[in-house]
Amino acid sequence: MTGSAFASWLSGLAAGAVLCAAAAQDPTVGSDRQRASSLPSDLPKLTSIASAVRDNYFREFGEVIPIPAIFNDERATDCLHRSHLTTTAYLRQSAKRSTLLEMYLSHDGTQVLSKRRTDVLTPAGTFKVVVVVVRYPATVGDDALEQLGAAQRQINDDHAAFARAHGYASPIVQFENTNIIVDPNEVGDPHQPANVRAAAARAGVPVEGSDLVIVLDPDPVHFAGGLATLSSGDVYVGNFMRWTAMLGAPQWLSIARTAYHHEVAHHWGWRHDWTPTCGGTKLGFEPFLIAPILAGWEDVDGDGVPEVLQKSPYGRSR
Repeated sequence: MTGSAFASWLSGLAAGAVLCAAAAQDPTVGSDRQRASSLPSDLPKLTSIASAVRDNYFREFGEVIPIPAIFNDERATDCLHRSHLTTTAYLRQSAKRSTLLEMYLSHDGTQVLSKRRTDVLTPAGTFKVVVVVVRYPATVGDDALEQLGAAQRQINDDHAAFARAHGYASPIVQFENTNIIVDPNEVGDPHQPANVRAAAARAGVPVEGSDLVIVLDPDPVHFAGGLATLSSGDVYVGNFMRWTAMLGAPQWLSIARTAYHHEVAHHWGWRHDWTPTCGGTKLGFEPFLIAPILAGWEDVDGDGVPEVLQKSPYGRSR
């Protein structure tokens, strides 16, 4: 080895020692170098906030999310005036399931307030849904299934309108519904998913192969909200508006939007405080409750395809 080569080798060895010493004091040093070496070379320059969010994905989850999906609207506050930045990433695991990474951070992206990794139903594709309507003479008329069908078409139209507005060739989400009506004595306690599924089977509509089972329970005596049972793919929607008269088109649309835009969204991992509001604040993505960017329905990495439809989303492979 020549003298100059030896000096170069010695300089490199010293630099490596400095790096190792720094890593011993701060374990993120080596991780940041690893993350940087994993990033594609043709990514657009990020803002300082987006860079901080990207780095926190690697620190908190060990995942490289080069171009994160971020909701950072300071109008989104709860009734105690609390707010945060929300970021999510859907990483496909199978045809219908994804790993959802979620963080709440300070608005500058530097401080992690909470984090969560969960297995969820991917918010994309065509969902086969069995809908069981519990019949009450006071609220459910002879045209209930017709009215419900119209409301369900509006739900699909909501998704189709979003796709058109974003230049997508087809809707990201659609629902194929099989609707039936059963009497209360045929279902027993409609809060129990097993009861609802058994009632559907007795009515000749087995639920095997369905993605979701929804029960609509407009009981004019017992009032209740909604519930998503994540372990089994079930949704319950009760008489949340305390209706005691016959339901018409506006009421069935309200029920459908509660079922599909609210309770089904919980199966996609949505939580109420992703985009907190107080007093009916509108944030611009209505009629959806889930911000489209957080559902992976927007193209954040600029390749023309919404993230939730990509095998390598958020710029993970360019």
